[in-house]
Amino acid sequence: MKHLVIAGAVGATALLLGQSASAAGTWAEEPIPPQQYQSSLHTAAGGDGITWSFGVDFDGQEFRTQAFRRGQQGWEQVPAPNIGRVNTAAVVNRDDVWSVGDGRSMHWDGKQWQEVPLTSPPNTYTQYHGTKVFGAADVWAAGSATEANEAWRRGSIQHWDGKAWNEVPLQLDLGDWWKVSTIDGSAPNDLWAVGSKHITVDGKGKVAGLILHWDGKQWQELPQVDVPDWSVSLEDALVLAPDDVWAVGFRDQGTVARRPVALHWDGKQWSPGQVPDELGEIDDVVAGEGALWSVGYDSDSPYVLRYDGQNWQNVPDPVPPQGRSVVTFSGVVLDDGKLLTVGAANAGQDDAKPYAAVYAG
Repeated sequence: MKHLVIAGAVGATALLLGQSASAAGTWAEEPIPPQQYQSSLHTAAGGDGITWSFGVDFDGQEFRTQAFRRGQQGWEQVPAPNIGRVNTAAVVNRDDVWSVGDGRSMHWDGKQWQEVPLTSPPNTYTQYHGTKVFGAADVWAAGSATEANEAWRRGSIQHWDGKAWNEVPLQLDLGDWWKVSTIDGSAPNDLWAVGSKHITVDGKGKVAGLILHWDGKQWQELPQVDVPDWSVSLEDALVLAPDDVWAVGFRDQGTVARRPVALHWDGKQWSPGQVPDELGEIDDVVAGEGALWSVGYDSDSPYVLRYDGQNWQNVPDPVPPQGRSVVTFSGVVLDDGKLLTVGAANAGQDDAKPYAAVYAG
């Protein structure tokens, strides 16, 4: 079994400890069109001068898809088919946008959104949380497929060839319980997918970080990420170049008290990145001008880190609307290099409103 074990005081400190100083800056909330029912935003995507965000509302009986487009006059809601929750999205160009969620996808052709069927494994429940585009006929989506009776859960990767979505065989023996959280790459023959898998250490079950690489012909598993006495889940990856890749996520001990994790690939090996040793989960990593950003949440508040090339530093939380708390789920870098985060502003268990804010560092 392959392992990348972060063991001992030196290794654990390098992975778990970093500068605790906060980056200076301010947040500006951006109003989302008022919603009749409780609603939240789950993901955002940008490119070619446009930015989209997607979420769901719930009227007490049904979850319904929501799509919002950011323009010079602010955010506007755009009609969309109901494909349920949208977890990930990607922009090919302003007239070619994909959004993918729980076993379903939809496509923007510049005029309207239309549902496009996925080719999911039969008798499974699928969830896709990561997308990557190289062109109009080269789009990837990554996630997991759970057997109807929950006897197994395995990673699932789909590819759009310009005509249809097709399942990409992984041809790896990774056990019965593993998932892929996202996919990114520098080229069609240099793709990285990260996630998590169940392993057994000293007779006890736990979760280890999963790292897969595609060379254009086949998928290969790299050493899994194992921190003694902790479970590790990798949630997102950012490929800046073949020798410059980041993977982020969290570690936990079976409770909701999670702590951030970051890893870096230099073209030869993965090594721990320095992150603060504090409560917080990071689920997104994106690149802006002169910095990287990781976005997630801690309990009922946002959690954002900024990497300046040397250290990961805390970014102050957005100031929530009066009487509400804020949770951020996703981030995207705008054309001007600023970070946009989206999520929900909550005033109670059944009173969530969509939330978006831009950080000016």
